[in-house]
Amino acid sequence: INAEYGPISTINSRHVYHVWTTKGSTSLFNHLYQVFLSQDGLYLLVWDLRDTRLEQLDYWIDSIYYRTNKARIIIVGTHQDEFEKEGDWKQAVKMLNSRARKYTSVSSVFAVSCSTGYGIKELKQKIEKYVQDLTTKRNEQGLTNQFHLVEMELKKKKKELESEGKLPMISLTDFKDIVEQSGISSELMIQDCLIYLDSISSILYSTFVPHIIISVSYAHLRAHETVL
Repeated sequence: INAEYGPISTINSRHVYHVWTTKGSTSLFNHLYQVFLSQDGLYLLVWDLRDTRLEQLDYWIDSIYYRTNKARIIIVGTHQDEFEKEGDWKQAVKMLNSRARKYTSVSSVFAVSCSTGYGIKELKQKIEKYVQDLTTKRNEQGLTNQFHLVEMELKKKKKELESEGKLPMISLTDFKDIVEQSGISSELMIQDCLIYLDSISSILYSTFVPHIIISVSYAHLRAHETVL
């Protein structure tokens, strides 16, 4: 597995993108999806346009959708330049579009070539627009600032736990208490806060574990130990 982090500046804003890849490994995905899957995530399903085994494409879409049914998926068809005729790669894209129509979570299908740069600019613009729209939505709802207040309280809690020689881990009940103390009271907003902090890697939360880990750096360590 590989994870990369880096800032990308756009015309209107500056965002830090967390990019995770399992390089097509189903075993790594099944072990570690709780580390990087979130409801607010944008997932690039990279697919070789020359590959006609589309049932495998269904597997990956289903794997993402059933764990994060509000997330968005972009199918990126690669090796566009490997086709001799333009009509051939367009037909391959048409097949992907036809397959993707039954999934509401798939927002777009792109054909790209890393060799020639075809489609890369348009793909980048699509990603930027998704992030900007998500940020605008949160700002309009006045949620982002409140969520970051919760994040600050969690960091204080983390330092407190570590000073006592404890792991930076709290129960879901303790998390709700911290959120409510920060001025968020409704169950829906508490859930949104949980999803948001998980999506920006401030916490690690899985429905299979009744605890929340503060700071994803610790989560990286645990995930690494699990694979070993």
